Amino acid sequence: FKVTGFTSDVGSRDTNLELSVKRAKTVADYLLSLGLDPSQVTYEGGGIVQGDMARHQKRRVEIIISN
Repeated sequence: FKVTGFTSDVGSRDTNLELSVKRAKTVADYLLSLGLDPSQVTYEGGGIVQGDMARHQKRRVEIIISN
């Protein structure tokens, strides 16, 4: 599982990168609490999402499942 967190463009770049990492870690920790093998879960911050989407659509976490 690869977990990537994203943020809207409100605030500074550094703050948003930190927030995106925290957002992803929270989801990764939840997946681990369900009993997933820690070697199968990674997380990272994707930073700011650019574009014309609504702010709430930019603030998200994506989970990619691969084998």
